[in-house]
Amino acid sequence: MLPEIVVPPPKKDGCPVVIETMPNDYVCEALTEAECKTAAEIRGYSIGGQGFDFASDEYSQKGCYGYDADHYAGFAYFGVGGTESERTSTVDYPGTRISGTTHYDQESCAKAAVALGFEIGSEETCFAGDWNEKGCTAYTKGEWKGSAWWGTGGTEEQMSRTVTESENNQVGIIRINC
Repeated sequence: MLPEIVVPPPKKDGCPVVIETMPNDYVCEALTEAECKTAAEIRGYSIGGQGFDFASDEYSQKGCYGYDADHYAGFAYFGVGGTESERTSTVDYPGTRISGTTHYDQESCAKAAVALGFEIGSEETCFAGDWNEKGCTAYTKGEWKGSAWWGTGGTEEQMSRTVTESENNQVGIIRINC
């Protein structure tokens, strides 16, 4: 659960205060390699490391997990294969299961973005607008690196779909969910 966070006022004059709401958030697991990579990145984990690939079917731990202590602190991994139960079960210490909340309204998106260290919109552009990507997204590189955005008018499916590498490799867009 995210801590109580106050969303800052809009940076750009004339931008509306965060208002659009949709169905409540729901807890979800990062069950695919792509979802795991996104979830790990927005939580500040390095993708693989300490001599190990991010994803492997040789890992005994299945699914998305990271380490917050020990030699592997700050690294995330994805154990390929296994059953859904194995991919969502509790991870032995010092590991932790990487999961989170999908954000379907502007307020929870803005709070999650602030908690993850992203700025809300920019001085030139409002946080919310009719952007190509619907729902809660952020940039990890390029001109808008470190900024989060809310694409208005999307369906639940549009707001929860994974932004694939082929789509975001130029501008570094990630979805703030899972």
